[in-house]
Amino acid sequence: MNTATPPKYDEAARTREPKPGSPQRIEDRYVAERDTLLVQFGARWLLRKPWILLVHKVLTAAVLVLSGYDATRTQLCIALWVGTFVLDLVESRKMKPPPGAELRIAVGTSVGMLASGFGCALTGGIASPLLPPLLVAVVIPAAAFGNRTPTYVRLAELVLLTTTLAVLPESIVGPWLPRGYFELAYSISMVFAGTVAVTQLVALTEVYAEVAVLMGRMRDEALAMHESRARSIESVGARVAHEIKNPLAAI
Repeated sequence: MNTATPPKYDEAARTREPKPGSPQRIEDRYVAERDTLLVQFGARWLLRKPWILLVHKVLTAAVLVLSGYDATRTQLCIALWVGTFVLDLVESRKMKPPPGAELRIAVGTSVGMLASGFGCALTGGIASPLLPPLLVAVVIPAAAFGNRTPTYVRLAELVLLTTTLAVLPESIVGPWLPRGYFELAYSISMVFAGTVAVTQLVALTEVYAEVAVLMGRMRDEALAMHESRARSIESVGARVAHEIKNPLAAI
């Protein structure tokens, strides 16, 4: 004789599970789709980043060489930039779709920020003309991650790097670039940072336009589902009324 106790019906668990078409289920789906689009935006930036940064580094290296800046520091900067270019290129070829892309974006951003910070430390510290692109390395991934932990980790890294550059002694950061060349290198960095920031923010607005279309489509689907349920309930009510009416008419 089977004496096994039948499983108890968990009413609380059933009520905790969002029903299809419920506001909670729609919100969860919206958040998941939005995060996927934003991470895809960050992944596209990571794919383009090596070539975009290459233009800036080549121009900056040319300014360092033409200015007669310290040869050892110039060579270290060029070696650093070549190494980060190769690393970024390898990482971009290994890019995976979400959620694998999210980790690579975070790691790639951290490595790029450290490399930029080291380059600033070799060319004047907090007064380095290479400082503006460091901000771009934070803004674009932050736009992809949104109000999430990786954004604040990158922000903390930026604060730590700028604070370190500010307190480094002159023996480490070295002299400023000669007058004229400093302004030229700084102008190149500002134009680069501004161009990248504007183009990526424009791309981000397109992502949010896709999110708005997605939200409208999900709203229409929810309305259609609720209308279908309302018609079904109305049909059941009509049948029940008909079944009740027949016996009453006979009586």
